[in-house]
Amino acid sequence: MAKKQAEAQVQANSEARERLAEANASLSARSLTMADDFEREKKALRDRLEYEIEALKIRVKESEEDADEQKMRGQSQRIQLLDEVSLVFGFPNDELMYSSTRSRRKLVN
Repeated sequence: MAKKQAEAQVQANSEARERLAEANASLSARSLTMADDFEREKKALRDRLEYEIEALKIRVKESEEDADEQKMRGQSQRIQLLDEVSLVFGFPNDELMYSSTRSRRKLVN
């Protein structure tokens, strides 16, 4: 009877070991799949963020160029207005600029 119990115990242990080995293999495969999925999603996110960063860099550059262009237009308009004023009042731009600077200084002081 002890021999039968020992054989039954060995059989039960063997079956349990087989189930554990199957469960381990299944979990290992699942872990590898999850790791692959994670790496794929991480790469997709990194690629998307890099694309968005490049798009933003382009927008910033375009905005800076637009701002520079507007600044140049404004300066050109001011120069043109100074030229017109100097023609009306009959003195060169240098005198007009000096005169306006002197007037501003009087207002500040």
